[in-house]
Amino acid sequence: MLTMRLMRLAVTAFRGLSVVCLPVFATRSVNGSLPVSGLFYGGGWQLVGSQLIGTAASIVLAGGLTALICIVLRRFIPMRVAAHDEAVGLDISEHGEVADERSQNEVLQYPDEFIGQLGGFAPKPSRGRRQPPKSSH
Repeated sequence: MLTMRLMRLAVTAFRGLSVVCLPVFATRSVNGSLPVSGLFYGGGWQLVGSQLIGTAASIVLAGGLTALICIVLRRFIPMRVAAHDEAVGLDISEHGEVADERSQNEVLQYPDEFIGQLGGFAPKPSRGRRQPPKSSH
């Protein structure tokens, strides 16, 4: 599980790095279709500005369309699963099986650690740990 998260981070980071590096290191001797060379090859800020505008437009378009799709879908279908299904785990409630035996046991064994993933369920006091004294204010 951790390796997949690290791979996604690496892929996303390199994608972001390419967005930054392209207008900086681009040269017309390699790609003659460029209007000007990159920043480090005397082309000025034109490619950097174009790349930033294109990136911002992509973010706005993707975010806007995602929001629009969610708004439309929310009118027809629920966007969250039932609280019980979320507490039990979607592998069991949706598919009737456990995808990763370790993660299921960890969630059930340490519910306080997974409170963010369990989305709003009140944490149960852990056994063996003392609770802090209540304030008299």
